[in-house]
Amino acid sequence: MPQELHSTIREIEGEAEHLIREAREKAKEILERARVRADEILAAEPDTGDAEDRKRRIIAAAEAEGRTVIEEARERSSAIRARALKHTDEVVHSIIATIRGGI
Repeated sequence: MPQELHSTIREIEGEAEHLIREAREKAKEILERARVRADEILAAEPDTGDAEDRKRRIIAAAEAEGRTVIEEARERSSAIRARALKHTDEVVHSIIATIRGGI
């Protein structure tokens, strides 16, 4: 039983870490698309301060979206870990009840 619990917790933590990795990758992709789009805009428009402002706004929006994606992944990860802790508590109580019943 303890080995199963340890295995389950490892799997849940792995799932949480995977979610965070995916979120970071998605955030990087969003930022890269924003930079490419900003460069396209700059290349298509004459050199004015307005184009630079637009580029900054696009990148800022992409960074905000990336932060949101990462934060959502962290929240899901926390929920997964909380589920694991609840599962751990249930198993520990079950083990204690078994031991007490056997004494």
